[in-house]
This record gives sequence, structure tokens and C-alpha cells, in this order.
Amino acid sequence: MQTKDNPQQTQLPVGRSPSQLASPEDSIASNDNADNPPDQSELPQGSYRTTETEESYVGPTHWQAILETIHGLKSELNHKEGPSHFWGLPAQYQKQTLQSQSLFSTARPPDLAYILRAIPERSVSDRLLAFYFNSKYFSVPIVHLEHFQKMYERFWNSPQEMPILWISQVFSMLSVSTTLSEIMNRSNSKGQSMPDEVSAARNKYSTASAQCLVLADYTKPQRHLIEALFLYCQAKGIATMDPAGETWLLYAIMIRQALRLGYHRDPKHFPHMSVFDGEMRRRAWFLIYQFDILTAFQLGLPCNLQVDDEWDTELPRSLNDSDFDEFSTELPPSRSDKDPTTILYFIAKASIMNVQKKLLNQQFTSKQLSYEDDILRLDAELKEVRAQLPAVLKLKPMSQSFADPAFLIMFRFQCDVIYLKTTCILHRRFITATPRQQYSIDRCTQSSMEILRHQIVIYNESKPGCMLHQDQWFLKSLHLSNCLLAAVILCQVYVSTSERECSPSMRDEILGLLRTTLEITKEHKVESDEADRFNNALEHILRKIDPQRNVMVPQVQNANGVITSSGLVSPAETGSSTIDPSLGGIDFQILFKDPENIDWNMIDHGFGPPPPALNDIEWPEIDMNYLNGDVNSFLQQPVGSVG
Repeated sequence: MQTKDNPQQTQLPVGRSPSQLASPEDSIASNDNADNPPDQSELPQGSYRTTETEESYVGPTHWQAILETIHGLKSELNHKEGPSHFWGLPAQYQKQTLQSQSLFSTARPPDLAYILRAIPERSVSDRLLAFYFNSKYFSVPIVHLEHFQKMYERFWNSPQEMPILWISQVFSMLSVSTTLSEIMNRSNSKGQSMPDEVSAARNKYSTASAQCLVLADYTKPQRHLIEALFLYCQAKGIATMDPAGETWLLYAIMIRQALRLGYHRDPKHFPHMSVFDGEMRRRAWFLIYQFDILTAFQLGLPCNLQVDDEWDTELPRSLNDSDFDEFSTELPPSRSDKDPTTILYFIAKASIMNVQKKLLNQQFTSKQLSYEDDILRLDAELKEVRAQLPAVLKLKPMSQSFADPAFLIMFRFQCDVIYLKTTCILHRRFITATPRQQYSIDRCTQSSMEILRHQIVIYNESKPGCMLHQDQWFLKSLHLSNCLLAAVILCQVYVSTSERECSPSMRDEILGLLRTTLEITKEHKVESDEADRFNNALEHILRKIDPQRNVMVPQVQNANGVITSSGLVSPAETGSSTIDPSLGGIDFQILFKDPENIDWNMIDHGFGPPPPALNDIEWPEIDMNYLNGDVNSFLQQPVGSVG
């Protein structure tokens, strides 16, 4: 399927002109009885799962909770027993990753000298840290590069005299770099296994970081603590890709400690605080705040920070690290919005995250929401903050981005995907509401379709010789979870709406996007158990909602712009039955003939247990254009100083 040339423009459903699209006013007018608001009695209250040994809950913004509102689809992801597999890590490393210590189970080491035995030789450490700081996105702006370099030189001269929590940060960076280089080299080597010592080194660095936190007693508020906890969470998060695990608990601890350290109060209230420390604290606070919202949104749980008027920390300025240092007596003004500093992305994203937090609060309220005052007002605010994004961060066609660095392109995609996901969750509840809300159906459908279109663009540009190929190993995994949410919502739209609400041409485009998504994700089946489950689920769903047509449509554009064909044929052409014995012997052709009168009880009886939660983390991309070859030769090359 050809992608749209200008993804920044609002995509109209196929077969409907702009004049046919519902407006907010149309939806309000359709509810002329003020005492008859849209029925929200069937809104998802989350998904609760229990076994003999485990018990868990995810809220209404999680993909699993959405899936369970479409009862016939809720068991599509037939999962294997055991823990979730991790994006991009070979199977033989998963056990090692799981065996790596948690901060909560880390024993107190005897002294710092014991921990320092895990530090690699200087040349290896230099190269891994260069790997980390070369990123324009993944090296988080709570670490000031020039100040870090000075501390780093002091460390090699007298490591025992350095703050223990600063050393924890170094170990976390080493762990992140080792993990990323492992995944990247496995991608470049087409899935070949990497040496066991690489995974062992990753776990060694992560464990050493945890030991530093324990030795320093992370339960006490102290200097460098917030930065050390954040980088430890980053290292654990990129290794496990599990937002519901240790990192979720650590974010809560981090926020409480930040409050005890006064990060929630703007440094202008503390005249004795240096300009440098004040600005770095602003950066740290807003990273914590945004990651708290993102993780809460992924899990469908309330934020740790509930009330915004309890803090007054101002946004950090859009500055490069070279613009100020620990000797600065006054901060320079922010750089122009046309200058894409690393921190500009987080500053611009803050307004969208504020709306996302309001949406989260809506999801957990027990009161009846007003469609006009709550939903449409938040929808208008969301559109406004998107329109106010700096021009350099607004999505534009790839044909106009050939001179832009990959990190900037991904900044743009990330901002747009956050906006689209928020729109999807805001309006999804009204797909099946009574009376029908055509504006919400249109907004939710358009946003879900646009997420899948973004995935197609990224897939095409990740081909050899294209603009994003260098980072294709990371980009594809980054957007798989977004595709899962969008695909599940589009399936709900397809089975829950009439042809008047969703035209035949639009339904055809939905099926085409789902089939193209299936074709793309098929490439990841050998890399990830999660991609395998998603691929199988989507294949089953397509058989159910469109049993007479191909499971996959040959509509994937390669790097040369040529449409390739999968060569698959439909069940009718092969004479195969539409009855799927693996799913209880249900004949989906008959079952889904009338979507409004589906026997959900029969489906539930034939299907197995619900699946475990998938991971929805949006980790930023990393620019590693300077790096070639495998990790072993990489670590052995001569190097100068960090940076």
C-alpha cells in the first residue's frame, strides 16, 4: 500500500470527503437530549488476571484491556508459559538477563573497592561511553557531557574518592551501551548469536550499578541520587523492555526522593543554589515527570504524581551542554526553536504529555463524563498543542527530510505518535457508545490508521541504502507496540461499526493496512516472542473478519519503490475451510457474518485463556553512524578521549 506523501496533514477516511466527516458540533447536536449522554456503562475498567502464583491488573489504556472489550479477540495472543521475551535479545541471553540482580535483592557489598573490580579497562570504558554519548536521543540530558568528562578524568586518577552514586551512573551507561551494541550487531549479522561474554558484561555492569546504590543507601536523599536511579532504570528498561517490572517500582521511589530533595520547587526559590545545579535539576524533574506519565499510560495505571499544582518547577531552557557549565553565573537565553537541541524534544513534548495526563485522570474517574465538556474540550486542547509544536519537530514527508539527521526524524515521529495514541485512547470508548458518536469514530479510526502508516514509512526507510537503515534494528522494535494498539483498535472499529459509520472503502483500507502490518511484522517472528504472538494474533483476526480474502495482501513497498507480492492465496482458492481447529473449531465465516449479533459466549468458550501483557515502551533512537563492525572489533579499536 502506498503511503501518504504528507503525513503531517490529517488523513481522511477513504470514501469520505471532508464535508462528510463528522465534526464535534455534529456529535453534540446528535445528543439533543442533555439527559441522554453517550452510554459509558461498557467502558473498560481494565484487565485483571490471576493464576495459582500470580495476580496482575492493567488499566483501560493498555492494549490487553482494549482487546478484552472485543471478546472474540481477547484470546488471540496464545502465549507460551514463562516470562515475557525481550525485544531484540536472542533466546540464550534472556535467561541471563532474568538472572541479573534486581536492586531490591542486591546484597550490600563490603566496600567500594569490591564494586570497582567490575570496571573494564580504560580503553573499553572510553569506547562504551563514546557509544552512549554519541546518541542524540538516548543519552538523556540529565547528564551534562562536559561536566561528566571532567569527573571522568578525576575518576581514573582517584576512583576511591569519587561519589559512589556518580560511579553508579557510569556503570549504568556501560550497561546500556553493551546492550545496545549487542542488539545492533546481532541485527547487522542477520540474527547470528553474540558471545556469551557480552551478555555477562551487561549484567555485570548493571549489578555493579545496583551495588553502588545499595552501598550509598538509596533510601536516603542525597546528591546524585536521582540521576543514578534514573540511569539505572534506563539500563534495566532497555535490557528487559518490561515497564511493569522493577522500573515501575523504581519510578515511584525516584519521585518520592525527588520530592524530598526539592526537585519539585523551582531553583529560583533557593538563592544559594548554583545556576548550573538549578538547570540540571529542572532537566531531571521533567524527565522523571514525562517518563512517569509514559509508563503509566503504557500500563493503564495512575501516575505517581497526581496533582500538577503541587509543583512549580519551570521548564528547562533549550540549550546545548556547551552553552553553560558549573562556573556559569547566568543562564543564556534559550536557543531558537529552529535549533534542534536534544532537550528541545522534551520541552516540546511536555505540552502533549500534560494532555495525556489529563486523559489518564479521565480513565480512572468514577464520575459520568460529559462528552462536550470533557472529551471534546480535551480533544481541542490536544489539537492545539500539536499545532504549537516547533516547526523543526513537526512531521514532514521523507522526501523533504533527506538532509535531516536520523535522530531528528525520529523526534518528529515520536511527537506525532504520542499525539495519535492519545487521540486513540481519548475517543476509543465511543466506538461502541450509545448514541453513536461519529466524530469520535472518525478521530479514533484516522489516528489508528496513521500510526500504521507511520510504521510503513519507517519500514520502507529502514531498507538498505535508505535514510533510517543505520538505526533499523531499533526503529522497528520501537514502533511494534504502537502498531499493536492501533491494530487492535482498528479491529474493534471493523467489527463494531456499520457501513454507514465506516464506509466500505474505508473498511477496505483498514484491511489493507492490517495486512501490510502483518507482512512487515512477519520479519520479526524469529527475533521476538512478542512479535511472534502479535503476528499470529493478527493473522487469526484477519481470517475472522475477512475470511474470503487473502490473509496477507502483497502491498509492501521496497527500497526501490517496487510493490512486492507475498504470493499468498485466499482460503477459497485453496479449498481450505474457514474453521480454525486451533481456536476451538469455530467457523469464523459464519460467526462474523453479522458483526452486530455475534455470539461472544461461543467464542469465549472456544478460546483459551487471555494473554499476558505486552510491553509498550517508547525508547528514543540512538545515532551511531560512526560505528561499523561487530562489537568485539569495536571494543578493540584504539580510542582517544570520551565524546
